[in-house]
Amino acid sequence: MERAGENLERNKKRWENWISQHPDLFTSVQRGQDWNQLEIGVNDVVEKLSLQKGETVLDAGCGSGIFLSEIIKKVQVFGKGVDSSTSHIRSAKESFPQIHFLIARVETLPFKSSSFDKILSYSVLHYLNDWKKALDEFLRISKTRGKILIGDIPSTRHRHRMYWDSFIGLLSSIKNLKKLREKWSYIEEAIPWNWLDLDQIKEYVEKKGFSCKILRQPKHRQFESITYHYRFDILIEK
Repeated sequence: MERAGENLERNKKRWENWISQHPDLFTSVQRGQDWNQLEIGVNDVVEKLSLQKGETVLDAGCGSGIFLSEIIKKVQVFGKGVDSSTSHIRSAKESFPQIHFLIARVETLPFKSSSFDKILSYSVLHYLNDWKKALDEFLRISKTRGKILIGDIPSTRHRHRMYWDSFIGLLSSIKNLKKLREKWSYIEEAIPWNWLDLDQIKEYVEKKGFSCKILRQPKHRQFESITYHYRFDILIEK
C-alpha cells in the first residue's frame, strides 16, 4: 500500500509539472502539435457521442483544454472541463477563457446527479488506482439517455502490439540519434499507466443495467506511436 501511495504521489507531481515541460497544449492530448491528428480525434469523439448543438458536455480529465475547445467549436455544445492538475487548469483558463474549467478529481466530481448530456474522459482511466470510482461518478452525473465515452484505454489483451510497434519505431530511430534521444527522454518523463481489462469494465457497467460497447479507435498517431492497435474506447449509454 505504501509503494502504491508513493507511485500515486510521484505521478501527480509528474502530471502537475508536465505542462511547464511541454507548454504547447497539444502534448497533454498526445498529438505533438499536429492539427490533423487532433482533428481525427475530435471528429471521432463527436461521432461516437452523437454530439448535438446545445448539449451539455463534461471533459473529465481535460488537460490543457485544447480537445474540449475544438469540440465546442465544431458542434457548439456547452462544455465544462475538469482536471486534477492546478497547472493544467490554469493553462486551460488562460488559453480558452470562454470555457468553464475547474480543478477536480474524476473520482469525486463536484456536480449534481444528472447534470450532463454527454461525458468524455479521454486517456484518463488507466492512470487511476480505482477506475470503478470514476465510472460510478460518470454514471451518477450523466442524464437519462446520456452517453459516456471512456477513450484511449490500453487493452491488456492487445498489449503485444505496443511492444511490436515500439520495437519497429526504435529501429527506425536508430539512424537519427537526435530523434532517438528525444524519444528516450519522453519515455523517461512519461507517467506510468495501467493496462486494463476491457471485458471487465464492460461487465461492471452492464451489471449496473447500462449498455456498453467496446469500440476501436480511428487510425491516428500519438506523436509517432501507432496507439490505435492496442488502445480502445468504451461507449456507455444510460
